[in-house]
Amino acid sequence: MDSVTLLYSEIKQMDLNSNESIYTAVKEAHARISNHIRKTPLEYSVHLSKKTGCNVYLKLENEQITGSNKARGAFNKVLSLLEDPGHQGKSIKFFAVSSCGNHALAMMHALNQTGQIGEVYVPTFVKKNKLDDLEARGADVRIRGDDMDDTEIFARKEAETREGVFVSAYGDPEVLAGQGTVGLEIISELKHVDAIFVSVGGGGIIGGISSYVKHISPHTKVIGCSAEASNCMEQSIKHGKPINIVSKSTLADGLVGNIGLDSITFSVCQRNVDRWITVTEDEIYKAMFIMLNDHHKVAEGAAGVALASFLRVQEEYKGQNVVVLICGGYVYADDLAKVIDYCK
Repeated sequence: MDSVTLLYSEIKQMDLNSNESIYTAVKEAHARISNHIRKTPLEYSVHLSKKTGCNVYLKLENEQITGSNKARGAFNKVLSLLEDPGHQGKSIKFFAVSSCGNHALAMMHALNQTGQIGEVYVPTFVKKNKLDDLEARGADVRIRGDDMDDTEIFARKEAETREGVFVSAYGDPEVLAGQGTVGLEIISELKHVDAIFVSVGGGGIIGGISSYVKHISPHTKVIGCSAEASNCMEQSIKHGKPINIVSKSTLADGLVGNIGLDSITFSVCQRNVDRWITVTEDEIYKAMFIMLNDHHKVAEGAAGVALASFLRVQEEYKGQNVVVLICGGYVYADDLAKVIDYCK
């Protein structure tokens, strides 16, 4: 058994059916990555608190390294593979990533910081400015597939046949544990949290956060927030098993795609997420505008989904301590211009 196989065996010891096991993995991840990421602000929102009658806090992961919470999972995955003294990355030829957004940027940053090689696989519809961002970070970008599902198949196959390591944006235990450190920071700073609103795509972020939070603070409600145009996890939960759906275009493009019929995050979300809220494009636009106009902060569409979801059900949380995860700020000027024009 080679060193890579041994390390995968160690990683799989995390029991995804146990919140306690994931809680422990999150604490280990925090110790592992804390020198490589930012402890982002948990900022009390005067505007939103006054407007809603709730005590609203914004967890500003849009101020994280590379502009999103994805740096947490990326660093935890890479460092967990490299920390074994007998390994030191010698058997890993390259790391393969299928993403054209936050996950790819975060992985390239982590790989650059640790001296590793990365190949980023993107679909044919990737925007030029995203390609430019990835190439600026030294990514070997390869355009494969007409949708993200096909792109991921290409990336996985390349990693398997060429002694690489494929790193999923959400379907990986160590990535999930790394994302869970957001929950650790929230609970360590705000002792009583009634509800946390988290945007959901593949389920890695909410899976990590909810597992940690539910273990240490069972009373805290975790709310899964989806875009109407692409809500595969929510639909899968309703069907009682992972399913595939057809996504539509949405400003929350970071949440687009299926979770995979073999999703490792499905059961975690099924166990821990207390309720699901789906919002429209209109609501996403307005939430992004609130972040820009009232808080002077850039929030991407995926982050707007969480805020929009809270605003839809605000009446139910009056007087309570509510945290809204602003998961990222990866948005370009043309989309911001659309938001401003739409909301004026």
